[in-house]
Amino acid sequence: MTTHRKAVAMSLASGLFVCGLTTPVRADEGQFTVGSQWWSQTNPEAKFQEFREVPRGGLLEDFLWSTWSGRNTLTLWGVNGLRTDQATRLTLANGVKWRMDLGYQEIPHTFSQVARSPYNQGTPGWWMLPDSLQAKNQRTPATYTPTMTDLLANAPRIPLGFGTNLSTARLRARPAKGWQFEARGTTRQRSGQKSYAMTFGFSTAIEIPEPINQRTVDGDLIANYQHDSFKAQAIAGVSTFENRVSTLLVDNPKRLTDVAGGDGPKVGALDLYPDNRVIRGTLALGYLMPRRTALAATLGMSHNTQDDPFLKPTNNRALAQSTLDSLPARSLGGSVDQISADVRLTTRPLDKLDGAVRFNYKKYDSKTESLTFTGQSPYDVSWQRWIDLRNEPANNSQWVGGADLDYALSRGIRLGGTAEYRVRERTEREIEKDTETVLSARARLRPMDALQIDGRIWHGDRKQDGFLDEDYLGFRLRQSGPSAGVYDSLAQVEQPDLRRFDVADRVQDKVTGGVSYAIGERADLSASYAYLNNDYPESKLGLEDEKQHTVAASGTFHMNDRFDLNGGYGFQWMRTNQASRTSPASVTSVVDSNWTAELTDNDTYLQTGFECEMRPGKVTLVGDYQFSRHLAVFHFTNGTNRAQDVPSTIYRLHQAAIEARYHWRPRTTVSARYGWEEYDTNDWATVYVPLIFPVTGTASAIFLGDSSTGYRAHRIAVVLRHSF
Repeated sequence: MTTHRKAVAMSLASGLFVCGLTTPVRADEGQFTVGSQWWSQTNPEAKFQEFREVPRGGLLEDFLWSTWSGRNTLTLWGVNGLRTDQATRLTLANGVKWRMDLGYQEIPHTFSQVARSPYNQGTPGWWMLPDSLQAKNQRTPATYTPTMTDLLANAPRIPLGFGTNLSTARLRARPAKGWQFEARGTTRQRSGQKSYAMTFGFSTAIEIPEPINQRTVDGDLIANYQHDSFKAQAIAGVSTFENRVSTLLVDNPKRLTDVAGGDGPKVGALDLYPDNRVIRGTLALGYLMPRRTALAATLGMSHNTQDDPFLKPTNNRALAQSTLDSLPARSLGGSVDQISADVRLTTRPLDKLDGAVRFNYKKYDSKTESLTFTGQSPYDVSWQRWIDLRNEPANNSQWVGGADLDYALSRGIRLGGTAEYRVRERTEREIEKDTETVLSARARLRPMDALQIDGRIWHGDRKQDGFLDEDYLGFRLRQSGPSAGVYDSLAQVEQPDLRRFDVADRVQDKVTGGVSYAIGERADLSASYAYLNNDYPESKLGLEDEKQHTVAASGTFHMNDRFDLNGGYGFQWMRTNQASRTSPASVTSVVDSNWTAELTDNDTYLQTGFECEMRPGKVTLVGDYQFSRHLAVFHFTNGTNRAQDVPSTIYRLHQAAIEARYHWRPRTTVSARYGWEEYDTNDWATVYVPLIFPVTGTASAIFLGDSSTGYRAHRIAVVLRHSF
């Protein structure tokens, strides 16, 4: 119905505009493609229609209609009509005086078509089980596994996926020379459900669908002014996010009544994404000075607020703290100010010399009031007291100063370089400040008109100013029993040798290169290479190094006036080395606990296609083939040399299509299409996902069983394309 309403609205707008034209319509033109398609798929794997809808039956592939009279023009365009991946745009214009654009787009995202769940949704966001089932599992916990196994075996399928509907509007006007005003707005509506996992007690994990019903609205007013060498732009905008399912409630299959300890509450509660609002503004100025020198400056500010009400500290009514009175406030009252500034001066003092000096600054400044929480309830089974938790603001800032220089040695040789210095500061982190020096050089060579070679090298060195051990401290769970005391103990809960990669010392090297060559009018060839190496020399635990190689090549060959051939190849190799440590309650450095992981990812892409005129002007044959593969290899070692590797995973996708076009009449073409797609996977984590685990003994997890499987699909279509 939403699609139908949008189509009717677009048609009415078009009709009103055409009827309102005061002069006879001077011309109409356009085109449309319609047809019918049949397809089959061996397995209901969601990947076949992950981000699209493959039509079965009639289809409206695309349409375009334009009409104009004098200065007035109207254009209506669309693709994939009446489908869940459709897009439509309407444009009305009066020369350069004003222009209005309206757009609508639907974006599907399907996760699984084979998921199963015994839960039923009561009110939005509350997944429920029969009270009789909860009572039986509570009364006879020894039969929990067979009871749930039987329930899951007969559970119905539940679709996992969501759709995003995007509506856009923009109005631009030039009321006077040098002035341009623009108003634009976007509404993003997202609905559906995706998988989510909750825990009850310390060992029970339940995977359930998370309902999604969200709306984001963005609006901006823009004013541009230009006079001689001066330019100015001012932007004021607002963004709002509304989550209509703010709390996720899930029945605990093991409990009908709340209990302290053990399996915890009857119903688990989780707060979802909070409603929030952003007010923003930007001012940009530009001035062109003599000797081809330009100064540009931009200042942006935003104010973000969030004041969703808190949930109770625990949903377990067996605990005395399951009331809002146990909280220091009823809502967060969150407020954040953000500021960004950019200033750059570009100049060309000599004909062959270009230079730039730039400065960029960003700051995230939380104004949220600090609240003190005197306790917390891990897993909703117990209450930790006197832990004095505070929501300290995690602020950060960054400034970057840099200079660029490029010089043309000759018509075919151009050299350049960049130097940057970066400073980052943050609060409530183990490393509160780091600095980085970045140097790079580049070159462009054109030994002949048909050949161009580009290359660049980059070196960055990031250093920390100090490490704060106290930020790895936390409160350990209080022991039970009368001799344990009242207070929970403050202890080292993070490994002191751990360095997180986003703040750790890092040496970064990058190399990129590319070449393009045109062999007359017969062939166009291009190739590129990129290398990345991130080394973390001071990281004993965590990410130690990361390497990446990327190769890509493409070419188009005009064999003769009737036959064209194209192709492409891409390969990416990524490897990371990581170190970890298995520890008991206290931090240890015993060799038996040391672990390393070498993870390798390989991605390959291949494409080839052709276009051949079998009968010039009458029959054309077009074909395309694409292949992609992802291979992941996991290698583990430990101090006792008894580690075992996780099985490698592989994904392969073949896609082939061929189309025969018959130019029936000067403006009409009839086409017959055939498509073939084959997907196969071998991933231990996503293939044969069980519904309950383990199947013997006491089960600790219930899954949706949304496995990924291979499939083979065929498509046959006949379409007609007509221009007018």
